[in-house]
Amino acid sequence: MAFALANYFNRRRDGTSPQGEPRSGADYIARRFAELLHRGRQFVESAEANEAQQIAYERQRSIGDQAFGPVSLRDGGTIVVDSAAGTVTLGESLIWAGGYMHQVAAATLTGVPMVGTVAIGIAVSEMVVTDVEDVDLKGIVPNTESHGKELAARLRYDAVWARDGDPFYPIFTIVDGVVPSEPVAPFGDLAERAVERHVEETHGSHIIDGFDALSGGYDAATGEQVYLISAGVLRAAGRRITRSVDTRHRQAENPVLKSVVGEIHNFVADGADITLSHGPIADVQLVTVVKERTETLTHQLAGGSDPMTSTPVYSIQSVVRGGTTYVKGTDYKLTADKVDWSLPGAEPNPGDSYTVTYRYTSVVAPDEIGRTSLQVSGAVTGLPVTINYRWKLKRRDVIAIDRDGGVVMIEGVSSAYQAYPPRVPAPLAPLAIVEHLWGIAAIVTPYEQRRMTEAEVRSLLRFVVDNADLISQLRLKLDVQDRDPASRRGSFVDDFISDQQRDEGIVQNAAIVDGTVQLPITVTSQEVDIGTSAIMLAGVIETIVEQPYRTAKQPINKYQAFDPLPGQVTLRPAVDRWHDVTRSTETEVTRQILRTGHFVPGRIRRVTDRGTTIATRIDSINRTSEAARFLRRIAVTFTIKFAAPGETLTEVTFDRIAVPFTGGGVADASGTITGTFTIPANVRTGRKAVRFVGNAGLDATARFEGSGQITSIVVRQTRSITRELYYTDPVAQSFKLAEDRILAGASFEFTDRGDPDNRVICDLRPMRDGYPVNETLAEGAIEGNAFALSNPNLVQEANWTAIDFALPIPQLAGEERAIALLTDDADHAVAYAELGSQNEDGVRGYDKRRQEWVRSNPYGGVMFEASNESTWVAKPAADLTFRLRAWRFTSTTRTVIIGTFNVEDVSDILVLLVVDEPTPETRVTLELVRASGEVISFDPNERLSLPEYVSESVTIRMVLTGTATMSPIVYPTCQILWGTLETVANYVSEATSLDQTYGNLKVRTVLEANAPGGSSIALDIGGDGAWDTQAAVNSTDLGDGWIEREYLEGAVSDTETRVQIRLTGTPAARPSARALRLRATEV
Repeated sequence: MAFALANYFNRRRDGTSPQGEPRSGADYIARRFAELLHRGRQFVESAEANEAQQIAYERQRSIGDQAFGPVSLRDGGTIVVDSAAGTVTLGESLIWAGGYMHQVAAATLTGVPMVGTVAIGIAVSEMVVTDVEDVDLKGIVPNTESHGKELAARLRYDAVWARDGDPFYPIFTIVDGVVPSEPVAPFGDLAERAVERHVEETHGSHIIDGFDALSGGYDAATGEQVYLISAGVLRAAGRRITRSVDTRHRQAENPVLKSVVGEIHNFVADGADITLSHGPIADVQLVTVVKERTETLTHQLAGGSDPMTSTPVYSIQSVVRGGTTYVKGTDYKLTADKVDWSLPGAEPNPGDSYTVTYRYTSVVAPDEIGRTSLQVSGAVTGLPVTINYRWKLKRRDVIAIDRDGGVVMIEGVSSAYQAYPPRVPAPLAPLAIVEHLWGIAAIVTPYEQRRMTEAEVRSLLRFVVDNADLISQLRLKLDVQDRDPASRRGSFVDDFISDQQRDEGIVQNAAIVDGTVQLPITVTSQEVDIGTSAIMLAGVIETIVEQPYRTAKQPINKYQAFDPLPGQVTLRPAVDRWHDVTRSTETEVTRQILRTGHFVPGRIRRVTDRGTTIATRIDSINRTSEAARFLRRIAVTFTIKFAAPGETLTEVTFDRIAVPFTGGGVADASGTITGTFTIPANVRTGRKAVRFVGNAGLDATARFEGSGQITSIVVRQTRSITRELYYTDPVAQSFKLAEDRILAGASFEFTDRGDPDNRVICDLRPMRDGYPVNETLAEGAIEGNAFALSNPNLVQEANWTAIDFALPIPQLAGEERAIALLTDDADHAVAYAELGSQNEDGVRGYDKRRQEWVRSNPYGGVMFEASNESTWVAKPAADLTFRLRAWRFTSTTRTVIIGTFNVEDVSDILVLLVVDEPTPETRVTLELVRASGEVISFDPNERLSLPEYVSESVTIRMVLTGTATMSPIVYPTCQILWGTLETVANYVSEATSLDQTYGNLKVRTVLEANAPGGSSIALDIGGDGAWDTQAAVNSTDLGDGWIEREYLEGAVSDTETRVQIRLTGTPAARPSARALRLRATEV
């Protein structure tokens, strides 16, 4: 802001020098004067008083901006939006902006657009008040020459609520008449940002209160689903989002359609529904029916053919002339839609008329089209109706809130078989899973990612204690019942949570997964080579941040740390997401393929007792009952760089276990060692250190990850960050971006080269409390003889040396990070720029190449240096000479073929990829292309269950989608699990003792079964080799396809018995059973 005031002088503002030349206030500020030092017998000017006041003001502003942020709502902040009237009412508020605490009066803004995005904030104007406008500003000290005379003018800031201004400080954002997130005072200060970071790291995104998502129905007029999101508070990646009123969110339906050609049904009657095999129906393209017609024809030629009018003819029913009825196949036949009289039998005379009744196929328009059925009329009963139509595939989406409070709909993958909800990117807070029914209200299920209050935690603790007490009492009651001769004579239950209740001494193969017994899946794991680089959209690398000035240079290793940098190790594979188990049953193998990558908010086990349904949520799996999991003994290839030429590898350890290796183990002339080792036996799954030691100082460490869930962070650590804790002397530069980008690396100007054999490492590091931390997010390296030395006298492209990260990494807008340079060389040095000054110490801050003084901070970040990577020294007046490199994508979609595979009897497919989808606009979808050309879409790390066994050549490809600046990242590791569902399986329980003291017993067994058409579940009691099949005497429908069956076997004389469950099924019909209960009582 600038104001005009006669006779006002201030060197910190633009003005005119005593020589009449323009004077730059920025140049004066760049000299960094901190205070005025008045000496005796010197003049004092008004300019000095103005400068002293402004220096103090800038100090206050700097402290305030650091404490509160550049713009911060400190008090008040009430906002009411009337979308119908187009008005916004704002309450009285206290706002820190522009280095000043503004008292803003309440106001109502009119004519505010309620469509699109509108910013509401404060506009600040300066008002200069002199004694002319306010006589109280004249001198008030009596008996002085100043009394009654004009004195200093006053400067006043007037801040009002507005939609724009100069300057303008935005506070609220209104999107389509709704405030996505309402700041709650105090808002925007350092304390809040520290809380955000803590919440993000410890709790992630979660709902604090409210934010219930409900279905508001389907708007048929607009084709939109309506969702009601209640007011509340949540944390999205740590950031607090507040809404004081409910929100109505509208989302247009966009189902994926699948075509069906030639589906056949038999016609029943006019007005009867024909239910199609798939639905909901999007549109009906063709309906063909068979109609019947009687018409009179004239016979043309003896032995000739007479055409019928309606074609194509389906069949001839009768041919009659007078009292003569001709016989099909003897007198005539149907040929090319004509009555053919070429047979040797009787025929009418040429010119005679006869009546023919025939049936023909006709294309008709449906009389009515419903969601899953249609009606036609005029067809022949019992004859086929052929239909071509398109139907809407299943899909499950997730409603989420982003860091700005906006509603985001994350789309899942459409599927004809089983739809899974999509993965939720880390910056979003999920509210609910939406199961689309298309054309009617969707099913909205809460995601249940909510904060637990202390009261809820205590309540849960009481629940656990009460349950432990209840279990203890129940055990005593069961013991009493076992001892009571008038009571039951034996009992057994199995909730199918683990294998503990089955008799593993008897051969059986049914799988127990998540409270059910199922057909097992035999799995074959296949490693697939998808390259050594990350897969993204096609694009180019561009410079997005540049600090081009060079005024000085600094050694990277300023404090002379000479321990050699560790070698760089690449393992292939570096991750393994499949593992061996110790049990002989197929439960663990089936669990791995069914559970991998699949989010289950909570399993529900329902037990029906005398008509009352009790639902028990089981969120904790009994880990102690699961089989031990071990890494597979696979071969791992390693490549070590930066060893000494000719150095011999003397030791390789895996999880501190020495392992033999092959490949020679001697470094070539470039310092590279390659070889192979095999993972030792009986190593539990997890993150393992692999260490390589040489005879000339080589000491390199890599990580091998073996577990079911692998994150993108883990992959970056195992593939590109090859150092363990290591202290060196780095220099660093902080930065922050205004938009989301995918970083590729950075460029620097090197000024000096030391030993060409000593390399330079470039790290990307997070920032904590304004300083880099000793944690590496991405890493790149360059040989000491590979970087260019910049020309100190010439600005040219050849001055720059790029160091790209081994793997790309997303950088979100507003996230502060740092790039750090490390080396073990004493002389490698880089250029930097600092603010200019001329004093007794000499000239500083002058770029002689550009013939310019650096009058303002070269870049908004800060340069740092350290001697141990832990304690950093900030240099706020300096910045490295650097460029930040990021990807710009030339296409928003890309299809990459993973491979073509010849499979045999495959029913289930799970493709294990490590995918980073940094924003909701980025997505990776897999496609299975069958030999018939059918394309089936599914998600990475989600099981694809096929409705049939596939034995053919199939292609699996991934489809990447993104934007011009953001892409999904697929890291170079891939495993495919090929599963074959077994058609027959059995489960055998532990033996149950039967007390035969008082004679034979009757055994009552209860089982909940889900047996789709084409599958079966049978139950036997007895023992191995002597089973008696039980018949169900009662059944109760529990809903969702589950039936409770009650079996009864009388006059059992055995002293012990077991329960056997036999399952048969197909990939299209997969049976499952749960909640097994057995009770033996007297007959």
